[in-house]
Amino acid sequence: MEREGIVYQRNINKDFVTGYRGHLLLATAISILAVDFNFYPDRFAKTETYGWSIMDAGVGSFIILQGLCSSHGKNFVGNHSLKKVFMSSVPIFMVGIIRLVTTTAVGYHKVVPEYGVHWNFFFTFALTKMICYSALCITKLPSGLLALITISIHQLLLSKYGMAALIISDIRTNLFEANKEGICSLMGFITLYFWGVQLGQVVWKQGHKISDYIWQFLKMCLIGIVAWKCMYFLNEAVQPASRRMANLTYCVWMVALTTLQLALHLLQEIIITVLSKILKNNYYESLLWKSLNSNALFYFLLSNVLTGLVNISMNPAKASDLQSFIIMSVYLMTLTVSSVISCTYSFKLKFW
Repeated sequence: MEREGIVYQRNINKDFVTGYRGHLLLATAISILAVDFNFYPDRFAKTETYGWSIMDAGVGSFIILQGLCSSHGKNFVGNHSLKKVFMSSVPIFMVGIIRLVTTTAVGYHKVVPEYGVHWNFFFTFALTKMICYSALCITKLPSGLLALITISIHQLLLSKYGMAALIISDIRTNLFEANKEGICSLMGFITLYFWGVQLGQVVWKQGHKISDYIWQFLKMCLIGIVAWKCMYFLNEAVQPASRRMANLTYCVWMVALTTLQLALHLLQEIIITVLSKILKNNYYESLLWKSLNSNALFYFLLSNVLTGLVNISMNPAKASDLQSFIIMSVYLMTLTVSSVISCTYSFKLKFW
């Protein structure tokens, strides 16, 4: 029996992208706190210099998604505004400053080799968006070409001009060296943003029949598999993957991983659509899923604040498995309830 006003009008392109974003946000929220407890496997934690793990994929995935969901990624012709993108990036940059000030003031433990002494994810996120958006508006060059140019220059600096040696060294005598990881990796993340825009040419192509989406799924699988194969070759022939440097191998890995995950979410939407037609059932959007996706920045910021509060109030490494489970449950429940309330009352912080 249909409930008036609740039936959800399906948009397969939008649904599988928001589905991926929701899973990414949830996995990130779980990992940033869980990693501080002993039960969290070490192999999932961020690598120090070279390698790949679940948590290494977080920042790269968000940057690609940022490019994918931009006006360039969606190919909104004539709907580009430098003023608008700068205005939307400034608050994110300010969040980075607030995070730096507060963590310094309370003496919060920080892994310096991750981004540097003062740098953090929010600076990378805001600057990447502003630089890439400006480049795409001013140069009018294809995003795929810009991605190729930036990663070629970046890898050349890493391999031939000593930037990799500088990044892994312990030298921090000035402001640049203090934040060398965040600054030097920026060009790699710029590459990922450009790739996200390029991937948008495939992801946002609206189909008219299920067969159109099946071809779209196959195309994304092909891109992901080819990139995955290239990743292993580059890992041996050029340089091992490094999130800390955002080098060529890491960028190709992120392209492969993100494209294949998007393909899986597209496959899920295709299956749901086919089953809905066969069973003649309407699809109802989950309030929880809608809440998480509708206010992504709020969810992400709240998860960071709660993680900080837990680490300040106790030492997670000394918690028992039962204590860890209870804390994680309360943490996720708080995030969920807060997201539902913010969605219900239309409180929204724009993310991308």
